[in-house]
Amino acid sequence: MFYNLLVPYASQWPLFNVFRYISFRSMAALITALIISIIVGPRFIKMLRRLKCGQYINEDVKLHQNKAGTPTMGGALILSAIAISTLLWADLSNRYVWLVLAVMLVLSIFSAAGAESGEITITDMIGREVTVVPGSYQRVVCIG
Repeated sequence: MFYNLLVPYASQWPLFNVFRYISFRSMAALITALIISIIVGPRFIKMLRRLKCGQYINEDVKLHQNKAGTPTMGGALILSAIAISTLLWADLSNRYVWLVLAVMLVLSIFSAAGAESGEITITDMIGREVTVVPGSYQRVVCIG
């Protein structure tokens, strides 16, 4: 957005020529995403804890008990910071920028769909219903 807004004025204001350089815009996008993560991160983690988006912990392993309740959706914060930073600093007339943003959106939708199905009931070969909780998918696949 900054590129599309400010580069046309580069002939009048030589300072705006810096927006033509991909290295400058990349570093500015990195710093913007970092600042967004630092500012929004603590509030986002508190919200996730309030919504109880915690990690399932196997009771058999004593060392993992201190991880109980750790929010597991930090990727949403990272992806949103990257998307906002990309929209601010990228050349929005470039179709590859929109392709990357579309792929990020599709992967976010798939991740949200996977997170929504936190507990799945499946039927084993004998006909019994088995409840699969997050974190035990690999064991079910290996056993099945």
